Amino acid sequence: MRAMTLTSSVLMVRPAAFGFSEEAAASNVFQQRPDLGPASVATLAVQEFDRVVVQLRGAGITVRVVEDGEEPQKPDAVFPNNWVSWMPDGAAVVYPMAVPSRRAERRGDILPAMVSDHSALEVTGAFVEGTGSLVFDHANRVAYACRSPRTVESGVRIVCGSIGYDTVLFDASLDAAPVYHTNVVLALGPDWAVWFGAGAAVGRAAVEHALQRSGRTLIQIDERQVRAYCGNVLVLRGSSGPVTVMSRTASTALSAGQRDRMGPAVIVDIPTIEQVGGGSARCMLAEVFEPG
Repeated sequence: MRAMTLTSSVLMVRPAAFGFSEEAAASNVFQQRPDLGPASVATLAVQEFDRVVVQLRGAGITVRVVEDGEEPQKPDAVFPNNWVSWMPDGAAVVYPMAVPSRRAERRGDILPAMVSDHSALEVTGAFVEGTGSLVFDHANRVAYACRSPRTVESGVRIVCGSIGYDTVLFDASLDAAPVYHTNVVLALGPDWAVWFGAGAAVGRAAVEHALQRSGRTLIQIDERQVRAYCGNVLVLRGSSGPVTVMSRTASTALSAGQRDRMGPAVIVDIPTIEQVGGGSARCMLAEVFEPG
């Protein structure tokens, strides 16, 4: 199979009103209600965000920072990967989002000329929340998706059909509930895949066959490591080659052997964003591919 398609450019949204979202928490078991007041939480999140930008740029990653608008307040705007992704040809895909309040995060001013907009699928409930729902193997034109209220099979097939990608669907659960996003249980590296195989009730064999066929060895993680965001990592092309962006929480929860297998890393400290927002390093990054 083909080598992994990597980018050295990402888009990040600097939050204006980060906080705990009751609506999003209904289907995201990773979110924790904060003890601090809203203003303190928002300030800490911005500080964490700014440090991540500095670290990524220091590793040779081009970071395009977009400022979130003040109104309406968008507590989850720091996670742009759920509403937009860029394809290797430079085109963008806009996705149908399950959480109504998050739909205000979409903004046309940052999109390229080529856009495939699937937001109308929200009317029928065919939700697909970007690269939260879809873990892309761009080189082999395959998308992995874990079915959930935020990742609906009919929507997955429509979106992936429109961009010419095959789909590998599966089911996984935590606390007897569907895992809300695929990218907390699966991440792809150049020749490895972080994978919560033990939690995949349906479709495990198909996923593992596809991953191994792509030339990847499996780094199996357990439930404790899933909760520490070990699956929510992203490989980018840095100035010295591939680097895996992960949180301090994830790095600490991985074994030394697992970390070594994943190669050089950029480790970011984002405890407020993780605990209150229910997403980690990968969720903060929308990969940007340039045309041609």
